Amino acid sequence: MKAEMKAELKTEMNKVLSISIAAYNVENYLKKTLDSLVAPEILDDYEVLIIDDGSVDRTSEIAQKYCQKYPKTFRYIQKENGGWGSTVNRGIAEASGKYFKLLDGDDYFDNLPEYIELLKSIDVDIVNTRYAAFYEDTNELEHMEYLDNIPLNKIVDIKSEYFTDSFAMHSCTFKTSIIKDKYEITEHCFYTDVEYVLKSMLYVKTGFFSPLEVYYYRLGRKGQSVSLAGQRKHYKEHYYVLMNLLKIYDSLEEESLYKAIFRSRLVGMVNMQYGMYLSLEPTKDHLTELKTFDKKIKESYREFYKVNRKRIKVFRLLGDWSYRFLVYR
Repeated sequence: MKAEMKAELKTEMNKVLSISIAAYNVENYLKKTLDSLVAPEILDDYEVLIIDDGSVDRTSEIAQKYCQKYPKTFRYIQKENGGWGSTVNRGIAEASGKYFKLLDGDDYFDNLPEYIELLKSIDVDIVNTRYAAFYEDTNELEHMEYLDNIPLNKIVDIKSEYFTDSFAMHSCTFKTSIIKDKYEITEHCFYTDVEYVLKSMLYVKTGFFSPLEVYYYRLGRKGQSVSLAGQRKHYKEHYYVLMNLLKIYDSLEEESLYKAIFRSRLVGMVNMQYGMYLSLEPTKDHLTELKTFDKKIKESYREFYKVNRKRIKVFRLLGDWSYRFLVYR
């Protein structure tokens, strides 16, 4: 009996990859997601952690069918609703694989066997792979491409400036040991994917950039945080995450690569926050929030004050009276 337990433990510890799925009310999508993770010839090489974040639909039923069919690969973990960040925290805590990768419950993977073989062949802190976005209504694909100066298919030292623009949740696979017990992601909050990437990057020293396309990211689903309705509903949560990341940014050494990586991602978040304010109903309170945010960026984070939104430039030039004419309708 003890020998069997040791053998089972050894098998778990030998997993090459832990795939953590954030699953909340995804009954319409989960089967496609899980089907993309069934590769019979390599099932022993990876584990799939289905983190059910308090779903009230058939998510549990669908997930457990895969756990019953592939018990050594699929695990169903049910928890109270805590938001996307809570599923990341739980996934990292439960992961036993050498590498760790996230997958949302309405997205899917491709090229899994090739991806696993790649992970078997290298030993680095981060593996970066290409990804594509697909639109729910048309299935049209948009492929992510690397910058021309990214060195492909070789182990690299991450301490170089040209790596700062190449990290996204969909592309990153982290070595589990460098992120386990190192941090927590904000719970009960949207827009924490950048938080996950940036906090993880603080522990990365070596990397590998592969042209392999693995992650397929769904766009156009109702209620997504990237939708206009989602941004209007959750703009305060984005502000909260942004402010917390700016505090970490302040604490980093001025000339460090990690500060450069944070700066690269935070430029986009600051611009997005401005866009969110411009998407709100033009009330006095929303105007006050925009002015307060603009003042804070100008006084405390001057390097982010230059924005690419013409409407913000016009607002700064013309003042309060122009605000209601500049918001997105």
